Amino acid sequence: MRVTFIGGGSGDGGSPRLWQPDDQQRIVIQGYRTGEDACVEIPHELLSFAVPGTRFPAFEDTGCGTYLVRGDLVDDAEALEIMNIPGHEAAVEIALVQGAR
Repeated sequence: MRVTFIGGGSGDGGSPRLWQPDDQQRIVIQGYRTGEDACVEIPHELLSFAVPGTRFPAFEDTGCGTYLVRGDLVDDAEALEIMNIPGHEAAVEIALVQGAR
């Protein structure tokens, strides 16, 4: 699966990050591992890097300035090579809300 970098708030090579797969109705979210399979934690601000008009599903707000995001764990070798994710992080792929963009 090919992914394209959308944005992230921690500078060049930093993370968490947003990625766009070839399927425009889905998005890949790279964040911190939580100990729960297929779940990452991201700062609220990360969503500001999405293309304007992107509609995300509801995420679980931790009350500490972060969201828990559950989706399909990204294990595609091509995508992982492109993303170069550090060991303390993971990426999940989620469907965007109908009518996005």
